[in-house]
Amino acid sequence: MSKFVSADYAVAQIKDEAIVGIGGFLGIGSCEEVFQAIERRYLKEKHPAKLTLVHTGGVGDGKEKGCNVLAHDGLVKRMIGGHFARVPKLGAMIEQNKIEGYNIPQGILAHLYRESAAGRPRLITKVGLKTFVDPDYDGAKINEIAIENMVEKVNIDGEDYLSYKVPKVNVAVIRGTSADEMGNISMESEPL
Repeated sequence: MSKFVSADYAVAQIKDEAIVGIGGFLGIGSCEEVFQAIERRYLKEKHPAKLTLVHTGGVGDGKEKGCNVLAHDGLVKRMIGGHFARVPKLGAMIEQNKIEGYNIPQGILAHLYRESAAGRPRLITKVGLKTFVDPDYDGAKINEIAIENMVEKVNIDGEDYLSYKVPKVNVAVIRGTSADEMGNISMESEPL
């Protein structure tokens, strides 16, 4: 079988409750064809359902494109992101308590991708102490149904740190200009 497949075939492999790591930033690097294939499959089959979306920078155009096409009841269970301004349809679902919402600093999210790929369970850092991410405040939870503790405070050698849970990403949606059969992805024609 070819290692190159259609977006519909690739999306058919995504299981319910998958944790999906999304590449791109705002409208740049958005995998439109893949997002549309996810939406088509969900509207037809009601699968994949209850996805967790992890993104560093709200992948969308602020209106209809990007992850905005995934704003259907039951398709997304949880969003973990750096900001949500470019995905207003999903943002509205967070505000209406239809999906769980967690806001993590963008730099931490980039490190969480690395930690997930390495199979590590936690990221320990001082980034976020005494901010909304700190469990003494909101613990990164941005709506009422976000109840899981994604961030914990720990003390190491007498100093406080934040311990971020690493999402176990099992699906990656990455856009590139070209790819080879070894899995290398090139971005020579992408703006960012």
